[in-house]
Amino acid sequence: MQSMVSFSRKIKEFSPPEARFVAGLYLLLAVLFALLRTVLLLRNSVQAEQIPISILVKSFLVGLRFDMAIASYLLIPLFLALLVLRGREKRWAVLAFGVLVALLTLAGVAEAEFYREFESRFNALVFEYLSHPTIVGGMIWEGYPVLSYLACGFCSASCGAGRCGGSIVVF
Repeated sequence: MQSMVSFSRKIKEFSPPEARFVAGLYLLLAVLFALLRTVLLLRNSVQAEQIPISILVKSFLVGLRFDMAIASYLLIPLFLALLVLRGREKRWAVLAFGVLVALLTLAGVAEAEFYREFESRFNALVFEYLSHPTIVGGMIWEGYPVLSYLACGFCSASCGAGRCGGSIVVF
């Protein structure tokens, strides 16, 4: 236990707080993407009944590789912004990232529902539906638990903005 504490102190000593914060967000995004993949699988479990567990595990591992790449692409601009910006500007950058995480969460849940309905990932049909927002919005409001999904998006935005557990990010 003592060696773990000294290791933690060494990490804090040699890495800036921004790097530790971004590393935490990296893990958060990896978990979020894995959860979204699990939601997609569970929401469409009827279609996945014939798939062996070994194939599902392999697909999650391949997905993890892609998730790590996407998380890196998303976090590099945030990390650079946190190194350059000061004070209140850092908080705006973190807030913007939280909004991005909320949008990613909502898009992931929407894709699970879209796949359940049309047995296809997001495609050109989404853009065709967006050209009729009133009709489609009414259908979505009536047919899906929109408020629950918005609550999930809000919670992920709170975590993505560094406000998990009520604590505020301080650099």
